[in-house]
Amino acid sequence: MVMPVAAVGSIANITGNPEDYISINEQGDISGWQFTQDFLNVNSTDCNLTVTSNHIGWTVGVSDANLTTSYPGHMTEYDPNTLAYVSDKHLINAMQIDGDNAHLTNYTATLVTLGHDSQVIWKGASDPQGIGHFQNIPITIQQQVDNADEHLMGGHVYRIVVTFTASIL
Repeated sequence: MVMPVAAVGSIANITGNPEDYISINEQGDISGWQFTQDFLNVNSTDCNLTVTSNHIGWTVGVSDANLTTSYPGHMTEYDPNTLAYVSDKHLINAMQIDGDNAHLTNYTATLVTLGHDSQVIWKGASDPQGIGHFQNIPITIQQQVDNADEHLMGGHVYRIVVTFTASIL
């Protein structure tokens, strides 16, 4: 007589959760921008940003990358031949950066004046609409040029490098 074999089993309980993730990618530079004196010069076509996040609630901040300047947020005299800032000569007004307001269902945008400290220009929605891939968000750069801002000689230009920083709330 053959005895039936009883089946023996075990249950594996498997759980997981993806790590928080956020990435940003800036596309575009502005070079050779011809400023108009005594005017708010605006460029909203040459730079954009892509944000990807799997987390509800995120921010993108912006700051002047040159932490050694005495004039944070101001475009400063730069020599493209030596790849160096050559003086503390700078535009009178600090640069302003504005996020795009067209996608307000997914994030909110703010106009900020650049400085050393990072300031939030975008904040992702605090609900599931804030999760995803937000591609080619326009960045508006504004530079007020005063009549007292000096024209530079010798091929020198005014320059600023901007840092974008993404954070999860």
